[in-house]
Amino acid sequence: VLGIVYDERFVTFSYGGRVNMGRHTAIRYLKNSVENPSWWFSVGFNREKFDQRNVNKLCLFMQEKIDDEILIDVIKKLFECGAVRIELGSCCFGRGFPQESGLSSILMNIYFNGFDKEIQEMRLKKNQEHPKFDSTELVSKHDVFFKPVKIYAVRYLDEILIITSGSKMLTMDLKNWVVKYLEGTLE
Repeated sequence: VLGIVYDERFVTFSYGGRVNMGRHTAIRYLKNSVENPSWWFSVGFNREKFDQRNVNKLCLFMQEKIDDEILIDVIKKLFECGAVRIELGSCCFGRGFPQESGLSSILMNIYFNGFDKEIQEMRLKKNQEHPKFDSTELVSKHDVFFKPVKIYAVRYLDEILIITSGSKMLTMDLKNWVVKYLEGTLE
């Protein structure tokens, strides 16, 4: 049910826990869409379980879209009794965290949805500031070529990769914003 309510609301670069949006689709997106990357960074989390404040924040996000106190209470109880578990940060040897249930994936996507929307807004803003030119419009003089500033993002559950084709300063500012948002808004 949560997939039906939320799937259309998720941004296109949110992968994992969605129909036809798995890790292979994320890799295909990177392969086919990312052009001329200059800088990239990934966001890592200290290995930790969702604690009660994270669950409460998740439930607040859900209450924005779903007016069903009973469902919200069921989600809280599932976390309390350990039937649903979310661990941020990967396990050793790059295997990722264990998927306790399919519900964990959709809940993680709901938790990060606000973050995804903010990144999407930044991407759209950069695209408007630096529109893509048709190759016939460009005149190459003395081997000077136009390289538009772009921001690419891929999130597979709790793995976040940001790629830019802009300056190092743009990327550093973006990274600082990402860390501040995740630490402040999502704790």
